[in-house]
Amino acid sequence: MSYLPTGLHVVLLTIACSDGFLFDVKTDCLVTSWSSWAEMPGLDVHIRERGILRHDNKGGAPCPPDDELREIKPDPHPSPLDSQIHIQATARSMSTNFIRREPKPGNPTQPGHVRDLLIVLDSSGSISKSDFERTKHNLAELMGMLCPDPDPFAQLYNHAALLDFSNSVMEVFDFNRYHGIAALKRALLSVPQIAGRTCTTKALDAASQMLATWKGMRSDSLVDKEVLILTDGHSNCGGDVLASALKLRGKAKVFSLLIGSFSQSGLNEILNYVTTPAPNHLFAIKTHQGLDQLMSLLRSQSSLVPCMPFDLPSNSG
Repeated sequence: MSYLPTGLHVVLLTIACSDGFLFDVKTDCLVTSWSSWAEMPGLDVHIRERGILRHDNKGGAPCPPDDELREIKPDPHPSPLDSQIHIQATARSMSTNFIRREPKPGNPTQPGHVRDLLIVLDSSGSISKSDFERTKHNLAELMGMLCPDPDPFAQLYNHAALLDFSNSVMEVFDFNRYHGIAALKRALLSVPQIAGRTCTTKALDAASQMLATWKGMRSDSLVDKEVLILTDGHSNCGGDVLASALKLRGKAKVFSLLIGSFSQSGLNEILNYVTTPAPNHLFAIKTHQGLDQLMSLLRSQSSLVPCMPFDLPSNSG
């Protein structure tokens, strides 16, 4: 038996190239199998998706373009209005995936995490003044349904920031500004409407810049980083929306609440905004009346479900 001399340390170095390959060899792209078809309530489509497990290298078979990682199947009989079945399905999805008052079914003992939530609010001119006010009221109500109780936006709980966008993007407040649900609701209700075009690329780029510690975002691993985009349509003033969306999705989990009807091209664009799987992160309502009904249903459901236990971050953030 041999021994190393006292005080001698051995360091093992593993060398990998920057693109993630241990050996710089020809490698084909590898994708997952297709998911099952999933209904997208409010969008009159079913969707299935696949993901990239390994990118190609050194001339290997390339990965499919982004638009070939998703297939969309239109429903045969779309409706222009929100049905009760659709509203109930959207409420179930929002409650499970966004509000999250209960533990995940597959892991009932896992505690919840608080979140730094960036709200990106569309205030373009295609939204009437009255509908914009309804959206703000419903957004304020939604924030009050989050956990932990009794005040989801107390100092150690969730923090929120908000961007208001149309032709330009306005930083209304950062993550440090408001603590307490009452103060946050007042701030949301006072957001002005810009009333121009829908410049989503600018908004997504600004959102990526907002997700920074100097804007008050916490670095604690017990704090989830999330974005909620509220919009009535796809971008209509240029820019590379897909590149901006992918950059944002690399920094946070992205949800979207859509209010309105969408063309096929608009739907394809909007699906790129959110984290995959899209059915868990994209919620759609066709009318503002349907949005009112959705929030009423969510409010009644949330009042019956106590918040699960939470892991709380340290004071230092």
